[in-house]
Amino acid sequence: VGVLFESGRSGRIRQRIVKSGLLDAVISLPAGLFTASTHSRSAVLVFSRTHRAQPGILMIDLCDAGDRTTRSGVVLDPSVIEQTAQTYHDWINGDSPDVGPSAVAAYDDLAANDFVLDPGRYQPVAQDA
Repeated sequence: VGVLFESGRSGRIRQRIVKSGLLDAVISLPAGLFTASTHSRSAVLVFSRTHRAQPGILMIDLCDAGDRTTRSGVVLDPSVIEQTAQTYHDWINGDSPDVGPSAVAAYDDLAANDFVLDPGRYQPVAQDA
């Protein structure tokens, strides 16, 4: 996941990826999802050659969504996976994500953040009622 926010060469590559318009979404996954001994997070970058209805990049942060009760590592509940897939499909069809750990990062926001692709950076801040 370091490649999503490191500077230097990684930053220039991210900038080119974003400017190309081929990156649809970034989904940040919890640490320990693939092996219990891994303390690093991972991410899925979704690319598409077709233009979508919405500008920007969909950012989904699932870092806190995993179930850590198993000895084999972190497990994502099937409902989380289904909701994530539905959010992505809705977004590429023109609906703005408004539930859960999703946000859309506009090009200007990405540029202001040196093209960092960490979904947690673009999540809305919860307001106290």
